[in-house]
Amino acid sequence: MRYRRLGKTGFEVSEVGFGGWSIGGKDYGPTYDRESVASIHRALELGVTFFDTADMYGDGRSERLFGETLAGLGGRVVIATKGGYDVARGLVKDFSRAHLESAVQASLKRLKVDIIDLYQLHNPVIELLRQGDVFEIVEDFQRRGLIRHYGISVGDAESARLVMARGTAATLQLVHNLLRPQTLQAIAPEVERAEIGIIVRTPIEYGILSGKYQVGAHFHATDHRATRWTPEAFAALLRRVESFRFVVRGPVRTLAEAAVRYVLASPVVSTVIPGIKNPAQIEEFARASDPPYLPDEDLRRIADFQSDLG
Repeated sequence: MRYRRLGKTGFEVSEVGFGGWSIGGKDYGPTYDRESVASIHRALELGVTFFDTADMYGDGRSERLFGETLAGLGGRVVIATKGGYDVARGLVKDFSRAHLESAVQASLKRLKVDIIDLYQLHNPVIELLRQGDVFEIVEDFQRRGLIRHYGISVGDAESARLVMARGTAATLQLVHNLLRPQTLQAIAPEVERAEIGIIVRTPIEYGILSGKYQVGAHFHATDHRATRWTPEAFAALLRRVESFRFVVRGPVRTLAEAAVRYVLASPVVSTVIPGIKNPAQIEEFARASDPPYLPDEDLRRIADFQSDLG
């Protein structure tokens, strides 16, 4: 495992992290705590030091699993969580001071820590970022010693630019993968100037870039992917995925590994957080931490495909 600087935090973190949405056991079908804990232990054995979760993942279950399994490892691992969704009201976004104050206190308890390493606002709408009040709330959390650093999870380049212009966030979390490279490509020069850490989520595009699915695949009723795409959109996605199959050769054993390698080929990325449900998955993704990641020829060919696909 190799390590990179996480923006302005001063942390050196594993370039392959552990995405904790899947182990919440609610949005990716059923999970079993014993297997989730085994996955966390295997990640530690492989040198993973960055663990990302959110209070909404399994209504706090993901945070509790990290808190129980990583207890006592302060200083050896970095735990990042997020707030901004009110689960009790049906996943309504709420970035008010009252809600975030309650949320950060609850996260501290579930994670079993006195201070949260990195607290991220969970996909606030761009209007909130323009108003600026939400920044003041998390900056106040820093001053009070509830969190060490804060970041923002964003969905577009304009939101990312607003965060960088503020200058006080340590990290940005965003989507970057073979199918959706546009946001990071648009802001990469600004990221370098801002010295902000980039946490890449959804590197496998909700599992589609694993190359394991075929047209007609069915997802568990509790899996958000069961309703994410129409059958036609799902089939079109799978056809696009096949465009990248050529990267699976030599030391690159699977398309999922190649997808993570693609993300790590960007020097502005600090860490990538594929979702993990079992030990085999973290083993597969950890293999991606092996420069030069992908050959330059493959990266040029990928860029050509991305340009053609739009």
